[in-house]
Amino acid sequence: MKKRIAVLFLALVLAASSSTTALAAEASPFTDLHPEHWAYPYVSALHQSGVVGGYPDGTFQGENDVTWGEVFKLLLLAVGVEEPERDPEKHWAYPYIQLALDNRLVYAFLEEYLDAAPARLDVARMAARALDLTDISGESPYTDCADGYVVELFEKGIMNGTVEADGLRYFYPDRPISRQELVTMLSRYETEYLGRAIRPSGSLARFSDGAGVHTAARDAMLHTMACKASIKGGWKSDPAELQALVDRVQSGEVQFCPHGRPVKVRVSKYEIEKMFKRA
Repeated sequence: MKKRIAVLFLALVLAASSSTTALAAEASPFTDLHPEHWAYPYVSALHQSGVVGGYPDGTFQGENDVTWGEVFKLLLLAVGVEEPERDPEKHWAYPYIQLALDNRLVYAFLEEYLDAAPARLDVARMAARALDLTDISGESPYTDCADGYVVELFEKGIMNGTVEADGLRYFYPDRPISRQELVTMLSRYETEYLGRAIRPSGSLARFSDGAGVHTAARDAMLHTMACKASIKGGWKSDPAELQALVDRVQSGEVQFCPHGRPVKVRVSKYEIEKMFKRA
């Protein structure tokens, strides 16, 4: 009898130990994100790569709407931009504004909007440009949005929208997007579209093998940067973005397009007259 009790007790101990080990193996990096949550694998992947962080209290708060500052940070780190140093006197996301401008996520931006929530359409356009998904052709699967960048994200399996009870697919372009939705987009791009793990931030810039920079890798990087930074057909810019671009051209700050071609040329009156065959 005693032997049987001892065997049962040992079995219970082993079972409890196995359960504890299993729970430890599936421990979430955030207190409010359970391993069985639909977004867990996506959030966990980007957290392990250092792209995604949580709040000081250990939560992720995935249902919260993302802010402009959070979008800038996540998109830039996901494509390999080095995390900038923060100015304690400024908003935590302030250093990302210039990086977002440099990478053409936006063409103009005011610091006061960093905590505001961008619309889903704004986020989709920035994500497509950041991820170099610019083949904006094809018919839209959405009833309420025909934007080329949104269609491209759908075709690559990165954003799927919502199929409602009427059987139609909606994008809801004017609604905000949640933190877990944005993280899912970026994770899908890497793991499902590209078929690889998320890169640690900053890795895109390293091409040296000790004997110099690989020319092919450097050229590929420059080609990608040029395409990513250019304005594509079908991209709708608001007046503020267009005015900011014109001001930069007129001031001389911008003299060439991302591909190296001049954006303005000087033509004399004589040359114009010759074009129209006037002496």
